[in-house]
Amino acid sequence: MAKQVREKAGLIAQTQAKYEKLMGEIRGYCQKAKDLRQQEDKLRHSSSTTPKYDRSK
Repeated sequence: MAKQVREKAGLIAQTQAKYEKLMGEIRGYCQKAKDLRQQEDKLRHSSSTTPKYDRSK
């Protein structure tokens, strides 16, 4: 019985470690997406204030 409890506790610890690793990766992807959205906003704002190239010349 004690052996089964130790085995289950070990499995829980392994699963928790995998979960924490995945959550860290997800947080990294979310941060990257946020950074890209901010970069997009900056580019949109800078392009809206920059004079357009006149192709008629």
